[in-house]
Amino acid sequence: MTQSFQVRYYAQLREALQVSTEELSLDLPTSERAILDRLAEMHPKQRELFFASRVAVEEAYVDADALLSKLADGIDIISPISGG
Repeated sequence: MTQSFQVRYYAQLREALQVSTEELSLDLPTSERAILDRLAEMHPKQRELFFASRVAVEEAYVDADALLSKLADGIDIISPISGG
């Protein structure tokens, strides 16, 4: 089943992409890796940054091996925070 959901960006990705949200459609169930792969295909210049990022659903980080079957509330992509 394909589902559309909102992706929210934070930190370096938000700055690099110059957007805070965008719509994504994926077949469910899916995994953190599949989500990051798809986003990296959409934004190839930020590939490395996507793979250094974490996916959160309902304010909790997703286990890298977990299968996600519901993303109606959207997901958060948390990239590394730079600074000292």
